[in-house]
Amino acid sequence: MLASIEVHSDISLPDAINQQLSPFSPNNFDGSLCGALLGADKANDVLTGGLNLLCTEQIAIPQGSTASTQGPNTGNINNKTSSVRLTSQAAHSSQQLTNRWSIFSSFEHTSSKQAVSTLLDSYTANQQRFNIGFNYLLSDSTNMGFLINRRTNEGDYDIGGDFADDSIGAVGFIELGLGNEGFLQLSAGRDAVNTERNRSAEFIISSGKDLITSTKSQPKSDFSYSQTQLSAQLGSSWILGATQLTPSLAINWQLNNFGTHTEAGDSGLEITTYDDTQKFLQGIAGVRASWVANFNWGIFAPQLEANFIREFENKGREIEVSFTGDTRSKRFSYNTPAGDSSYLALSAGGVFILKNGWQLFTNLESYSAYDDYNQTGASVGIRAEL
Repeated sequence: MLASIEVHSDISLPDAINQQLSPFSPNNFDGSLCGALLGADKANDVLTGGLNLLCTEQIAIPQGSTASTQGPNTGNINNKTSSVRLTSQAAHSSQQLTNRWSIFSSFEHTSSKQAVSTLLDSYTANQQRFNIGFNYLLSDSTNMGFLINRRTNEGDYDIGGDFADDSIGAVGFIELGLGNEGFLQLSAGRDAVNTERNRSAEFIISSGKDLITSTKSQPKSDFSYSQTQLSAQLGSSWILGATQLTPSLAINWQLNNFGTHTEAGDSGLEITTYDDTQKFLQGIAGVRASWVANFNWGIFAPQLEANFIREFENKGREIEVSFTGDTRSKRFSYNTPAGDSSYLALSAGGVFILKNGWQLFTNLESYSAYDDYNQTGASVGIRAEL
């Protein structure tokens, strides 16, 4: 039978583990190892493996000692921002199509860096995404299409540990012309993600500079989860002299369903995470400025774009976990940090339109005004009309 869940406010994963194991925890009334975790139960009756060994260790704890748990706060928080917008950019036509069919492919590389915060340790990550798809022109102002994407994302926590995601997904989209210059873009997609996470962890009791006891481990989790995406963008194009301005408003929604997954290892510090989901709901107001330069080989259209992004659903979450060595699966919880409520995405790029109808496009993008987090990305692609 599951014990009641202990709820804590703004507590990191290492601190939540420490509260369960420490003899100095506020919820530990007898001052023994794992007193808060065990309650009225005995370790030999309800704990197994390394957790039982840790909680039954016979040690003398001098007065004035302290207990701490070290390691990154590595909950399901690697996806700092929704990927819907970048997928949408790859899906939709870079310039006006003329032939019934066109195919395209693109490659994106993104680098990100998270600074240390109360609920999150610093890390660096690099992501690559490859897209391939097609557009079909239904009328002069309406086209639809489909793309398949493959993504990898690898990162390292500065305090120790790493993570890696590998996903494959598909997106369907349609672009509707509204009047002479307006447009509405709709898309929906789903990704299947395989992830591996290695979490460095250590439980320590010390007295001044003297180490009383220490348990070290690197729990590993290997699991799959799904990402579901929906997007809608409404915009229009205005001609101001030699400049074409394209203001737009967009709504993006994404659901990451991490489900339940268990870490491997036998140190006693391994955990099971239960029924975790992460939601994004973005509102975006943006404007793109583009120009046209004619050459003997074709046309070059440089572009500058700014998007103000408001996150409505990228909030902090309370995640329920239990120790894998606890046969009761007694749950406790920790918190993840909320994403920044608003920030900017600034980009510059261009489209090369060759006389044979082929299009080459490239783009550089950077986040601005996002607290404690930096992200820059570059993409390049090609489109051919058939």
